Amino acid sequence: MVPSSIFGQFIGDVGATRANASSPFKTSRSAFHGQLHFSLADERYVAKMRRLQNVDALILDDFLTIGINQRGQEDLTKIIFDRDGRLPAIIDSQTTAAYWIKKLPDSIGADSLVSRLNAGQRIELGDYDMRQHLAHAQTTVGS
Repeated sequence: MVPSSIFGQFIGDVGATRANASSPFKTSRSAFHGQLHFSLADERYVAKMRRLQNVDALILDDFLTIGINQRGQEDLTKIIFDRDGRLPAIIDSQTTAAYWIKKLPDSIGADSLVSRLNAGQRIELGDYDMRQHLAHAQTTVGS
């Protein structure tokens, strides 16, 4: 069984290769939790947002494994809305869309954002927990 983040990266790499595009941009778990916290007029913020809005394939890895704040949600919403119907985004997560709506700080904006994130193709990987498997493997090796 392949962990979801590796699977998401693989799908992004295959898609970029087939489209003869640049490599996908993969975010870290904390990408929208403070990473873009420059002034909205700061050129670094503008450049980072432009890159995320225009990269050939955006991969959100382990989406909402850790929470995001209001500004992070606003930035993510801008990026996803700008990419909608234009460029792909791959979201891998161990949680459901219903969980995302509960965890996003702006409940009104959450519904709109999650409907866009959840509108594409879904690949269910099942209930296999790689962390639990590795923990079990560690204890049996040490015995």
